[in-house]
Amino acid sequence: MKKCIHIVHHIDTEGPLFESLDEKKERLINLLSLDKTFFNNLNSIEEVLNKILKKTNINESQINFNYLNTLGNFEQITEMLDDLYSKEFTKKIKDSNGNCWKFNWHIMDHVGFDDNPRRRITGHNEILKFYLNYLNKKNLPLSRVDWHFHPIPFSKKANVCATSYWNSSEIINQILTRRLIDFNFFPIVNRAGFHTVRPDSNVWLEMWMPFDASNQSLMEDDNYEIYSDSKFGSLGDWRGAKNNWELYNPSFLDWRKKGHLKRTIAKCLNLKTRFRNINENEINIAFQTAEKNNKPVYLGITNHDFRNMRFEIEEFYKILLKVSKNYKIPFVFSDSVDAFNECLDYGNERKKNKLNLGYKWVEKNILEINVIKGAIWGPQPFLAVKTINNEFITDNFDFGTIDSNKFYYTFNSSTIEKSKLSVIKVASNDKFGNQSIIKIKL
Repeated sequence: MKKCIHIVHHIDTEGPLFESLDEKKERLINLLSLDKTFFNNLNSIEEVLNKILKKTNINESQINFNYLNTLGNFEQITEMLDDLYSKEFTKKIKDSNGNCWKFNWHIMDHVGFDDNPRRRITGHNEILKFYLNYLNKKNLPLSRVDWHFHPIPFSKKANVCATSYWNSSEIINQILTRRLIDFNFFPIVNRAGFHTVRPDSNVWLEMWMPFDASNQSLMEDDNYEIYSDSKFGSLGDWRGAKNNWELYNPSFLDWRKKGHLKRTIAKCLNLKTRFRNINENEINIAFQTAEKNNKPVYLGITNHDFRNMRFEIEEFYKILLKVSKNYKIPFVFSDSVDAFNECLDYGNERKKNKLNLGYKWVEKNILEINVIKGAIWGPQPFLAVKTINNEFITDNFDFGTIDSNKFYYTFNSSTIEKSKLSVIKVASNDKFGNQSIIKIKL
């Protein structure tokens, strides 16, 4: 392993977020527990920000103009992306090897909501379609789409936070199934919605994804509990998790503790948002960890596509350059799966153990999935079915004999008749992030 810092940019790709000035005022009043008249007679975002900074204990590193100013439609996001892919930006932001910035897209579907006050783009794969079209025009491949999900709150409002995967299980299955059937994508890396893992999502992730860039533990508390919505561990409770940028496997009972679950969790801090931001001290700790362990370090950062990402990247890059001058350790802009493999010292194992699934119909209505090469991640592959009535379904496989690496599914009156099927696909990852997706001939 070469000692280096892998800079991995995870984007919570949620599409446009419209917010009027009055809505911004209302949100800040609720977050900061302010009097309802606090922002009276203020007519611009600048005035709102200035009063917050002067009259509260909030500082500019916690709330800034870029945080308040969101991109409300795809036209504005397109302008930002044009800027990020411009020659001027790509020449300016380089890693130690002279390579350009890399983006890791965690594209979300806004589905299951009844109320949409922030004008989110709703519907399955609608945000994905925008990015596919945009990147295709730029002649840039979108080789992987990773996981980002907002659990559905009881109010079903698209601007309200929630944590329960169990309460949202039907929506999750629909997202995974439709994305696999329609676009041939299956996720490998998780970026937790609202930065939050809980016992149910902790177990669910063990079914499908080997990598998880969600840890937001801090070496020094940044007082994020001053906000009304983040007290006592709400909005991502990472207190007590590893905070020196080392990777770890979580415990079954507590995702923050080191344990015997299989997936690997990396630390990933925010860019220029309200709390848990990357800063000079945290970057220093990453370099010191690499120096101490003589190993590569995974330094994850995250933000949203509905804010000016260029501003946030450039601010981070300034601090990174300042810190890196104190160490003889290179930093590289990395794909997340590549970085996990490097930091876990998998070496050439990833290439030697390419995952390969096969199938056959052992009877007219019984499908057998066989792991021809490699080893799947989790207990079973993912089954995705589309019916002739345009329904999308997933279900458990039946297991073969012990250690047979074979899985079965029977299509009959107890499940769904084979005559009603339109498409079947099966997907799985392995521990390296290799992936096998197969389409079943009916």
